[in-house]
Amino acid sequence: MRRKAKKHQLEVVEVTTPKRDIATRWGGDPVIVSKGFVGVPVNFLTACAELKPYCLTVAEMLFVIEVMCFKWDQDAPYPGYKKIASRMGVTEQYARKLARSLEGKGFLHRIARVGRSNAFDFSPLFERIVKHANTVALGAERAKKRAA
Repeated sequence: MRRKAKKHQLEVVEVTTPKRDIATRWGGDPVIVSKGFVGVPVNFLTACAELKPYCLTVAEMLFVIEVMCFKWDQDAPYPGYKKIASRMGVTEQYARKLARSLEGKGFLHRIARVGRSNAFDFSPLFERIVKHANTVALGAERAKKRAA
């Protein structure tokens, strides 16, 4: 038997805000972020294949991301090649090759530290990504004005 709701009775609807934390985005289990996470700007991901005259390879992109796992402030991070290689699943020699390639393309300055691992300064890469993002935004703005 159904009852009719009273004319002035308010229905209570529970509104839930979707969870947007990192663990939820990656499947919901907090174990996935138990060792931390590194923020990767979308502009980095989208610009790497479009940078001119040289783009980044997928391996070079992963190298940058792995090194950035060790960056905590404005100073250049300095993980050893052995650690980077291990985390990437490649040889130490290949990790060094990736660094040389990035340096040759003008995206990386390796800073020698006597008796310690190199520091990796990616500011040239970051500057190029910002320039690319601004160029793309300007192009989109111009296209929008033409369409109007």
